Amino acid sequence: MSTNRIGRMGGFTLIEILIVVVILGILASVVIVQVSSATADSRRTAASSSVQTLRHQITLYRVQHRDTNPPVGQVWTNLQARTDEFGNVGSDDIHKYGPYVAQEPVNPYNGLGTVADVSAPGAIPSDADLDIKTFGFLYDVETGRIWANRGN
Repeated sequence: MSTNRIGRMGGFTLIEILIVVVILGILASVVIVQVSSATADSRRTAASSSVQTLRHQITLYRVQHRDTNPPVGQVWTNLQARTDEFGNVGSDDIHKYGPYVAQEPVNPYNGLGTVADVSAPGAIPSDADLDIKTFGFLYDVETGRIWANRGN
C-alpha cells in the first residue's frame, strides 16, 4: 500500500519573519543610543583635553611674558608664534619664547576656533550682549581662563 505523503515546503512563516524583524529593530535602537552616547562622550573628552592644554600653555605664556596673558584679539597669533618678553611677534634672536601651540585649536562642540572676550565684570555675557554662538572659545584675558563654548 502506497501512501502519498504531501511534504511541507521549506521556508519561514510570516510570523517568524515578523518576530525576527522586531528583534532586529530593538537591537538597532539599542546600538543607535550607544553610538550617540559615545559621540557625545568623545566630544566632551576632546574639548576637555584641548582646553586643559590651552590653559597650561596660557600659564606658560604668562610666566614668560612678565605676568601678562595673550591679548584677546591675538590669542592664537601669540600662542603660535615666537615672541619676546613683551609679547611682540618676530623671528630674530630676541623673540625666544614660543610657539606654544602648533595650530589654532577648534572647539569640538561647534567647529569654531574664534575667541570671545568675557573678561568684563560679571560672568559670561548673555546672548543679548554678545552672540556667543559665533565663538569657539570663551576667554578671560585678565585671569587667563579659557573654556570651550558649548553654545549655551
